[in-house]
Amino acid sequence: MNDQRKTMWYGSGVGVLWCAVVGFVLLPIVCGCGAETNGSATTPAEQRDVKLADGTTVIVVRENGQPVSLAMPDGRTISLADGEVVVNDQLIIRSPTGRVEVHRKPNTVIDEVDQLPHLYLKEGTLEELLTQGFRGEPHIGPDNALYWSARICTNPNCDSQSMASAERPQLLINRMPDIWIGDDGKLVSANKMPSSLVSPCPVCGSAEFIRQYILPETASRQAELADELAHVRAARDAAMRTN
Repeated sequence: MNDQRKTMWYGSGVGVLWCAVVGFVLLPIVCGCGAETNGSATTPAEQRDVKLADGTTVIVVRENGQPVSLAMPDGRTISLADGEVVVNDQLIIRSPTGRVEVHRKPNTVIDEVDQLPHLYLKEGTLEELLTQGFRGEPHIGPDNALYWSARICTNPNCDSQSMASAERPQLLINRMPDIWIGDDGKLVSANKMPSSLVSPCPVCGSAEFIRQYILPETASRQAELADELAHVRAARDAAMRTN
């Protein structure tokens, strides 16, 4: 477990991992980051090839200085007439400047977002459980116990603030009493629609300031992936306008 955690939150709710992604993707960002070419020092016409993540080198075929197709090592020729094409699970885009950019497919980036570390706390003991991605609320842990997403109270007047250490905040859970583990080892709910109310902070008694806790490393990677998605979107939009 990371010893350098700091308090970070993006609001409550099951979909909190998407907050950073949605915010960035909607921004009209047009930049040159994230693209892989054979060297930024070359002019578009001098760009003779691009290298994919798997090490494959693809030759850029040009007519009148503009990229028109890709020559693959196996002898195939792939057209760039539509402005973009997927090759070896990567997205290759023809930019308006005449360069050829290589990106990860958006779905690949989103899959990584879905697998970012998520912190759960065990009901009763608050023992920590780190999972790859959000596993539902609550989550049945490897010890067949209930685990709830870690939360924090952001009330500036709450004593939980003083209980937090310099390395991490005081963590809480939002336990729903109408959900438990049945005899068959599966989740059971007393109601068809389990309660979605936020439990009050056990320290100050207020539910208004409860937020889901996001690991610092997860928040940092969220921002990077959101920026990557924004750049791919901008590159695709630019290619579409010139196609």
